[in-house]
Amino acid sequence: GKVALTAAIDYALLLGLQDIRRRLDQLSAQLRAGLKEIRGVTVRDCGEVLCAIVTFTVEGFTAAQVKEELAKQRINVSVSSAASGGSRVWFDRRGLTEVVRASLHYYNTEDEILRFLHVLGAIVSQ
Repeated sequence: GKVALTAAIDYALLLGLQDIRRRLDQLSAQLRAGLKEIRGVTVRDCGEVLCAIVTFTVEGFTAAQVKEELAKQRINVSVSSAASGGSRVWFDRRGLTEVVRASLHYYNTEDEILRFLHVLGAIVSQ
């Protein structure tokens, strides 16, 4: 509990919060750009400043189906919906009921992003 939290804070401060932010910006930009290249995938993030949580939908698949297929390849994502605690206003304004949510961390690698995109591309082309 507290010991792990203290260790995590110490590690983040050692790396530098600005460096972590830059790393997350780089990885999330790479993922968003790659997702936009996959036919049938729509990135759903909005706003001037985006974070390292990347949301998207896949035409012809529910978010749960995408999550299940990615999990078979040991890629973890989550599903966000108004029913599961997401903002009903956000979903309603976009005509959506759910999105796939990929949460990046500073320890993720560019190769992991490329693998994610490759696996998702294969799923979509089924």
